[in-house]
Amino acid sequence: MGFERASVEAALHLFGSEEAALNHLLGQPNENTANAAEGTNLSEIHGTDSSLGAAEVEGRSDAEGPLSQSEAKIRDVEMEDEITEELQNADAYSDYDIEVTKEGEAIAEYLALLSSAQNA
Repeated sequence: MGFERASVEAALHLFGSEEAALNHLLGQPNENTANAAEGTNLSEIHGTDSSLGAAEVEGRSDAEGPLSQSEAKIRDVEMEDEITEELQNADAYSDYDIEVTKEGEAIAEYLALLSSAQNA
């Protein structure tokens, strides 16, 4: 539905049930985004003391969250370099050569069986 995770968790904690929290979020979507921009949370809106406010949840998620864009770009470049190096060092025909060798051995064995069957 497009709600921020922090505001959903705060609403669930504040209202206690999913239905009440959803009704609140659906009824006041602009209020939640405006308050998130100002750094307030649902407990400040309703005047209740909540130990799990939106700002606290956001702070926690940033510490354990995904990589920043610059870190992700650095990892992407490193992965691209590794893949490129592997491709440059690999022999394109090595896997094909192994298969041809195995097939050649199998054909030679088959021909040997045919010739032994004809001689018998």
